[in-house]
Amino acid sequence: NIIFSNFIDWRNTNSQDFWEFEGTKIPLNMEQIRKYDRRLKRFDEAGIGVFAIFLNPMSSEREPGNPLLHPDADVENSPTHLGAFNVTSDEGLKYYLGALEFLADRYTREDAKYGQISSFVIGNELQVHWVWHNMGLAPQDKVIREYLLSMRLAWLALQKYHHDLRVYVSMEHH
Repeated sequence: NIIFSNFIDWRNTNSQDFWEFEGTKIPLNMEQIRKYDRRLKRFDEAGIGVFAIFLNPMSSEREPGNPLLHPDADVENSPTHLGAFNVTSDEGLKYYLGALEFLADRYTREDAKYGQISSFVIGNELQVHWVWHNMGLAPQDKVIREYLLSMRLAWLALQKYHHDLRVYVSMEHH
C-alpha cells in the first residue's frame, strides 16, 4: 500500500523539496519518501516485483483545502476513512497527476536507484466505494465515470516515464 499523503505534504508551504507539475509546486515529504525508498530498494534487491496500491486516506474531520481528497467524500461517516482521489478540480488534478509523475520518475528508473514499482493499482475495491474509495453517497455511474477518469489519467501520466507500466483496477474480493 502506498499512501498518497505520505508523499505529498500539501499543508507544508515551507517545504524545501517540491515536484513541479504544470506550474504548480507540489510540496514533498522527503522523510516519508526516503522510508519508501529503503523498503522498495530492499524489494528490488531481493528480486521482488512491486504492485503498488495507491490509497487516499482521509481524516475523520474536514480538512479545508486538501487538494488530494474528493470534495464529496463523507469524512465524518466513512467506515475506513479511505477516500476517492480528487480529479474534479484543477488543483486536485495537478496534485494527483503530479504525485503520479513524481512516483513514476523516482520508482521506474532503469538503474533502480530508489527501488522499483512495476505496476500501479489505483484506489481500492471500487464496487464497495462507500467503504474503500469514498466519494460520498454517489450513484454508480458517477463513481464509475470519475474512477475511469482517474485510471485513464494515471495511465497517461505513468506512460510518460515507462511504457511497460501497467495500471490496474482494484476490485473487491467477492
